Amino acid sequence: MRTSRLVIVNKKRFIMSIVVFIGVIALAVSAVSLTKVQAQEEVIFETYTVEQGDVLWDIAKTYKDEKQDIREFIYQIMKHNNIKNETAIQPNQVLFIPIT
Repeated sequence: MRTSRLVIVNKKRFIMSIVVFIGVIALAVSAVSLTKVQAQEEVIFETYTVEQGDVLWDIAKTYKDEKQDIREFIYQIMKHNNIKNETAIQPNQVLFIPIT
């Protein structure tokens, strides 16, 4: 059985190729991460004080965009206000409503 070995003829060219290859990989990784950062939008919030009898569904209907899914909007409200259960809001609680 014969084993093949890699023979480096020009050591400088080999090292330069490795450096260029690593540089290209680094540029690709930084470009992808930069694209992700730019894709994030700045979120603007409006405050809402919960009144007796309010539920998240009614609050969401008032503030959501026409194109937006109400379930996704309720999820965003819950996420930004650290609410675990949609029925856990209390009167006089201040909610931050995401408006984009």
